[in-house]
Amino acid sequence: GHVTGVQTCALPISSPMAFRVDAARSGSTWKAPRTRTIFLRPRMIYDISVTAIDGTTRTMDTYRGTVLLVVNVASQCGYTPQYAELEALYRKYQDRGFVVLGFPCNQFGGQEPGSEADIAAFCRTTYDVTFPLFAKVDVNGPGTHPLFALLKSARPGALGTEAIK
Repeated sequence: GHVTGVQTCALPISSPMAFRVDAARSGSTWKAPRTRTIFLRPRMIYDISVTAIDGTTRTMDTYRGTVLLVVNVASQCGYTPQYAELEALYRKYQDRGFVVLGFPCNQFGGQEPGSEADIAAFCRTTYDVTFPLFAKVDVNGPGTHPLFALLKSARPGALGTEAIK
């Protein structure tokens, strides 16, 4: 899991929808150096289904009207301590409509090999994570989760690549 690049996207999902990568709140839009605003039709993101780490399914419409930080995470990588930082952000701003959404991914060196129950227990006991966690997803390749496919297509990387690294 990484906290830089397209993996970390803040989405103010209100009308009109816009997001900026690695952003900090400033006025009514999210701004960051070397980023651009991308407008998405609200229906595109709201209709995407996600599965919570407990197995329940919902659509992204659950988060309508909130600002989202969508992060692919892993429990056994050099970036694992980001859970503490993400939790601190969530606790600080959740009462202002900010939500961190953690999506475990095992596509980067097998750094998330556990089951959803293992991941939830690790996050809860090691980092006291209370922000929403979801079932493991693929963020690259033919099985890319629709949410990450949308985010990557809206904000491709260098030379137009849509791969998360």
